[in-house]
Amino acid sequence: MQFQLLALLIFFESFFACRQLPDQKLSFASINTDPEHSLLDSPGYLAADIIYQSVDAGNTWRDISAGLPEGAAPVSLMISGDEVLLGGDGGLFRGAGAVFPIWEKEFLLDDRVTGIFPGAAGPYIVTGWHGFSQNWPGTSLWMSKSATLDEPTVQTVLETRDAVLLVGGGTGIFRSNDGGNNWKKVYEKCIVRNIVEAGNMLIAGSNKGILQSADGGETWQMVLPTNNDVISVRVVDGGIAALVEGKMDENGGRTNDHDFSSDSTQNRTPQAESGGRINGYYFSSDQGTNWQNRTASLPSELNSIYSLVQAGNHLFACSEKGVYRSADQGKTWDQIRPAPANKGSIYQIAVTEKAIFALLIFGC
Repeated sequence: MQFQLLALLIFFESFFACRQLPDQKLSFASINTDPEHSLLDSPGYLAADIIYQSVDAGNTWRDISAGLPEGAAPVSLMISGDEVLLGGDGGLFRGAGAVFPIWEKEFLLDDRVTGIFPGAAGPYIVTGWHGFSQNWPGTSLWMSKSATLDEPTVQTVLETRDAVLLVGGGTGIFRSNDGGNNWKKVYEKCIVRNIVEAGNMLIAGSNKGILQSADGGETWQMVLPTNNDVISVRVVDGGIAALVEGKMDENGGRTNDHDFSSDSTQNRTPQAESGGRINGYYFSSDQGTNWQNRTASLPSELNSIYSLVQAGNHLFACSEKGVYRSADQGKTWDQIRPAPANKGSIYQIAVTEKAIFALLIFGC
């Protein structure tokens, strides 16, 4: 079956390369490398305000969108080596080069890429309703890892240090210890959107709370019930940061649904703006066993916080108002990039040792 799939992929790739790739590569290269070339000479590749890069910890930003088609509509971002990977309804795009990436579109059997995740042998991509695949090293081939996976809506993929594959999706968590050839369902009580490895523990965020596994993903227990979506789980200095979506109110907005009474260190109760929302911020310093509610430590500008990452000595957070930075582990925050008016309001952040990348997502 795998050999038949490989032959099919090679056939389609060869056909696509003969018909389309030469012109696309010429357009991408000419836009990004020829200083005399006018972008007006390349209709359809005049994209701007999609992805930005900063090499000075967010003090200044450079738009590196040129060369992407305007309809790319990326929603996922990952850095793989010296490449930037963008995935969305328009497909998967690779940006080679750190200064002004030369963007090339990958040929996929399904162009809708909803997630990109790191892997030891190459990145994984989640493609629409077709499970997930891994890049064949040194090629542009993508091999399915979910042929035997009984999960139609994959949300997240994690490859652990012990080469165990874990998948979170609409019906729970699945585990494979043979590279995705066989799968075992290990949790089935909720929708799982993110999984991370923290020390010798695994932490998962679901629509009902935060889960923890101490045995490599074989068994899971609920350590922080929320009854709302856990939209982000990240390992940062000193522990794990988790963000929980606020509850929908009767008018369609989002309100505060987080209990602050048990934490005496918090000195304010967040108040939602009209039609706004307050997402929860929780922190664990013991690999996910216990959690502290830190929502009230955030400024009102981060009421709608939906992403928090560590880069060097700084924390970076995103909200509907833009990108914020903290140099003191979240005690104070400064806005370093406002959300542009009428051009989208959601950023996704990816970091490397040398640069920070911010993807502006259009829509909700």
